[in-house]
Amino acid sequence: DGVTIRLVREADSAVIHITNSGAGHKLPTYLTPKMAVTGKVLTSKGKYIDETFVEKSIQWMVSLDLKKEYFDTRLDPGETFTARFRFPEKHKGNVYEIDVRVFPDEFYLRFFEALLKDPPGGIDRDLIQKALNDAKSSDYSIYTRRILF
Repeated sequence: DGVTIRLVREADSAVIHITNSGAGHKLPTYLTPKMAVTGKVLTSKGKYIDETFVEKSIQWMVSLDLKKEYFDTRLDPGETFTARFRFPEKHKGNVYEIDVRVFPDEFYLRFFEALLKDPPGGIDRDLIQKALNDAKSSDYSIYTRRILF
């Protein structure tokens, strides 16, 4: 309920506008979640064509030790994120899918993967693996549209 999403189709592209219309704070709130806005061409069998996959992120990306900020594209209240997805001419006649997906545990996913690669002594690897599996399965879509072009 905190976002308003509007998609505008143009001749060779789709433009998505995502507005923080209901949260009284930045969206996503803190550094753990990520909103991924993706576009891709789907084949007639529903598989996407790898070369057409484009992702844009709305998130606060920091290093795992919290010492370095890479970028902060979170939305202030009332602010709008806009992204244009161009339809690849060579795939004309297919379906183009735009999806907005929330990854509530994105930071934890990176953190648990790093822990498993170089675990400190005394860590329970099975518990960290379970936490990683949970983080990998916590994402959900808040908007999906398919456009024939």
